[in-house]
Amino acid sequence: MKKKTILLIGFATISITSCTLIPGSDQSKIRLAATNYVEGKLNAGETMKWGHIERKLSREVNGRDCKYAEIKYKIKSKQGESDYKTLYLLMSEHCDSVYNISENINY
Repeated sequence: MKKKTILLIGFATISITSCTLIPGSDQSKIRLAATNYVEGKLNAGETMKWGHIERKLSREVNGRDCKYAEIKYKIKSKQGESDYKTLYLLMSEHCDSVYNISENINY
């Protein structure tokens, strides 16, 4: 019984800490930056459906510690057609600042 409780607590902790909806987490900051960027580029009638963070890596770029994230998402047109896309973000170490956002891989 004790092992089962410990495993359940461990699983719950992993689930909570990997969620992109926890305010203030790196994942939520990445999601917010990506969503703001994509929504600013949408055409009339298009909507964005969040996908997931495919990859999040720590990197040193020009002497700065950075986080590099690869984001998967879907754009749905007014006609109902879906287009799957990838977005690449380069952010500060704690994801407080965005250094670069691109739809093409740069790093």
